[in-house]
Amino acid sequence: MLINQEICQHLRGEIHDKGFQVKFQFEPDDFIYKSRNDLLSSLCKGKEIIHIGCVDHNIETIKIKLRKGKWLHKILCDRAKRCFGVDIHKEGIKYIAENLNLKDVAAFNIISDTNPAINNNFWDYMLIPDVIEHLNNPIEFLRTIHKKYPRNVNSVVITAPNSFTRLNMKNARRGVECINSDHRFWFTPFTLIKLAVLAGFAVKRIHMCSHGEINRPSFFYPMQSRYPLIRSSIVVEFNFS
Repeated sequence: MLINQEICQHLRGEIHDKGFQVKFQFEPDDFIYKSRNDLLSSLCKGKEIIHIGCVDHNIETIKIKLRKGKWLHKILCDRAKRCFGVDIHKEGIKYIAENLNLKDVAAFNIISDTNPAINNNFWDYMLIPDVIEHLNNPIEFLRTIHKKYPRNVNSVVITAPNSFTRLNMKNARRGVECINSDHRFWFTPFTLIKLAVLAGFAVKRIHMCSHGEINRPSFFYPMQSRYPLIRSSIVVEFNFS
């Protein structure tokens, strides 16, 4: 999905409309229904990347996802030319390095700390997958990334849960909100890219995908293919502007 100049003016706050209808420009690839892991691994194939939040909650989550072949950091390591994992979870980073023999990891805060592995190299992508919705102040987080890493990173990729997902609408009709209780925000494509644009980034491309594996025989597969905006994950590529 791409955006036009009119949307950019709203993103930057140059014009305001209480009932603005955001019309995205769909490309043929947008109607190919993909999982988040497949999309990110394809995007990062042969690239040098930084993976923020590589632990994925805790060590038990790593073990469960590894058994199912769904742990994103391992998937990225298998496809990227280099994948440097970063997380504030020190025990998780130690487990990854010592038990899984994935040594290219470090425990530090990407905002407040510095690390020579990042500062002494140039990276194709900084991936921030499903992190932004856990932060108390996501726009300040993105502003700091924009200010701190333009000389070391070409593009930033952010993923977040999509509030428009079909399952959310189904639950709402039952009077239920089903959510990870550590989340602070729900996002739409517009609100996610608005945060990043206000932080100084320029939108390159928007992707809509499934957060989990895709069941192709599913009754809902044709619907998800036809209507990208109801998929469960938003993936956006940003450039430093």
